[in-house]
Amino acid sequence: MKENAMHKIEPWFHIVASGISFGGATAALVLKLYNFQGNKCTMTPYPPGCAESEDVQCTRGANAYLLSQLLAGVPLYLSLVGVAACMIHVYWTLRSRELAAGQYSFRRQLRGNQSRTERERRAKHSLSKKMAEQGVLYVGALFLTYIWTIILHAVKAATGEMPFPLLLLSQIFVPLQGLFNFIIYIRPYVNNIKTSDPDCTYLHAIILAIFSKLQGLFNFIIYIRPYVNTIKTSDPDCTNLHAITLAIFSKPDERSSDQSSKVRLSDIFKRRTGLIRQAFKRNLDDKRPLDV
Repeated sequence: MKENAMHKIEPWFHIVASGISFGGATAALVLKLYNFQGNKCTMTPYPPGCAESEDVQCTRGANAYLLSQLLAGVPLYLSLVGVAACMIHVYWTLRSRELAAGQYSFRRQLRGNQSRTERERRAKHSLSKKMAEQGVLYVGALFLTYIWTIILHAVKAATGEMPFPLLLLSQIFVPLQGLFNFIIYIRPYVNNIKTSDPDCTYLHAIILAIFSKLQGLFNFIIYIRPYVNTIKTSDPDCTNLHAITLAIFSKPDERSSDQSSKVRLSDIFKRRTGLIRQAFKRNLDDKRPLDV
């Protein structure tokens, strides 16, 4: 029941998020709020510093700061709270299920198997502990990324000034969010490699963890390479991007055809979209595979 309800609610999350983004960006463009600021174009008053000075009149973007806070600040604050709440909920749900499963297992086990039950209980507890550690790290990385921006805008709202140290920290940490998430993501794999082979160095473990996750991508590239070459050979004027797209979305018989590069991409996407739509319309209990 909950899963079906989430499937109905999920599209609205995408609609609201996309609506706020596109609607806000369009409104800022119509109101001429985009101006040059330091090293980027963003919603800011022009000329620079006109909003803080009584002697300089703003010719563009007089209300840029207010709209930028509504479109960027408020969603950021809500995201920080929402991510922390979701991580706590996931951990609490996992921990509750482990405790319930542990009690059931304890009642079912004979006295001679109590040691095995204890090992299983500790293993399950270890899983929830690892989940809690990952959650804390993800939330911590998110806060570490944006805390300097939040402080910077709070100081600007209170004093009208933007201290250079806070501005520098904000510009450094915001682009590093992806790196922080990547490090946290591969951390369990690195720990598993180190546990199985204590002599393995951290650098070696990190390299193994990274390339083990990319194995599927490498296999996929190698798999479609012959089809891309066949398409390029049959039609030398076909671009690499077009050939790769055809190799991915066309069926095997189309890939080997001499006219494969002549197939219209719109027809391929239309057929694939129709088959995917049919898959979603099928009953959830029907487990038969659909040939797409």
